[in-house]
Amino acid sequence: KDRTEIERQFQAGEIDVIVGTTASMYQGITLTAASHELFVSRAWVPDVNEQAEDRCSRIGQTERVFVYILLPEDTVATSKIEPLNRLKERIVRSVVVKDAIDGEDA
Repeated sequence: KDRTEIERQFQAGEIDVIVGTTASMYQGITLTAASHELFVSRAWVPDVNEQAEDRCSRIGQTERVFVYILLPEDTVATSKIEPLNRLKERIVRSVVVKDAIDGEDA
């Protein structure tokens, strides 16, 4: 309920910034009033990260969307999460052609 109201206020321009976790913001929310996203942590699942990044790139978006991902050195994010996510992404790409999922080659 609170998240829906925050989304409404943001989309209406009543608030300028939303801060949330990837887990709470990766689905069921549209943030096309924004054109910049900043991530300070990443999920262990690449699809969750991609979903979170797509919150601004929705129908109705009129601006180019910029996604910034901060990865501090010598942390779990850089030593474990990012390498594992890259491996998972390579595995998925080797099995499924992304354009086929999007319907372009289907």
